[in-house]
Amino acid sequence: MLEFSRSQSPAGNDHNENTMTDRTTELEIKVAHLEQSMQELSDTVYAQQTNIDTLTRICEVLRQRIMTIETPAGSADGDEKPPHY
Repeated sequence: MLEFSRSQSPAGNDHNENTMTDRTTELEIKVAHLEQSMQELSDTVYAQQTNIDTLTRICEVLRQRIMTIETPAGSADGDEKPPHY
């Protein structure tokens, strides 16, 4: 039985180089897809944070409006009768 080391088998080197090239290409493709996915996720997170900030401001405005409705100006007592009585 003949055994060849890597330095003695030129055909084996071509196969190993092709295999390494194929694996490298596959890894580069995977990295490109991961980078694209990461960018899409980053864009989504940014858009969501923008929406959260907007909704937080709206909630604060509504909270302030509710506070002004609950405590009308000039009326500290909730039992005060309307002026037509």
